[in-house]
Amino acid sequence: MSITLVQDAIIARAKQVLGAAIHYEALPATADLDAQLAARAKRFPAVFVAFLGGPAIGGDTVLLDAEFAMLVVTMGASEATRREGKQGAVTILERLVPALHGHIVADIGSLSLASVTNLFAPALDEKGLSLYAASYRIKLPMELDADPANNLAPLTTIHADWQLARPVDPAAPLPLPAGAADAVDVVSFPQTGEP
Repeated sequence: MSITLVQDAIIARAKQVLGAAIHYEALPATADLDAQLAARAKRFPAVFVAFLGGPAIGGDTVLLDAEFAMLVVTMGASEATRREGKQGAVTILERLVPALHGHIVADIGSLSLASVTNLFAPALDEKGLSLYAASYRIKLPMELDADPANNLAPLTTIHADWQLARPVDPAAPLPLPAGAADAVDVVSFPQTGEP
């Protein structure tokens, strides 16, 4: 879970520096950034963190020279405001970049600034978005958890309750109350050998 620990540490430090007025979230590193941004359009200004991968470092242990991207996204009608206003992308970036460089991630190591990029694109500008990225590197151990309780358990059963008609009350609690499902599926998978 080293990847999650680093992402969580970046977000925690960003919250410490910027406060609660900004949206923070770890995102999958995906090629479809437009779709990711569109799905979160009402959450700007935002700081997103993504694990980008990294080359292995030789040796007896599995260690990556891992790279994490921090994306800063703001939205507004005025380019000057969304870039340099109180919650502008450049303003946010200028506060976070030095705060994260050298930041120690417990039990892993410290973040090192690799680059800062203005991801300007006409399509983003037309949508009223400003987008900047800072990437950080960290030596990331990838270790097998020795505690069997933390290992993935075999998938043995899937239970699904299906509601086929639109609910009378869309705010009704989920899961469905016992006996309220239109259909129920329970699928058990045979277990053979070690996972």
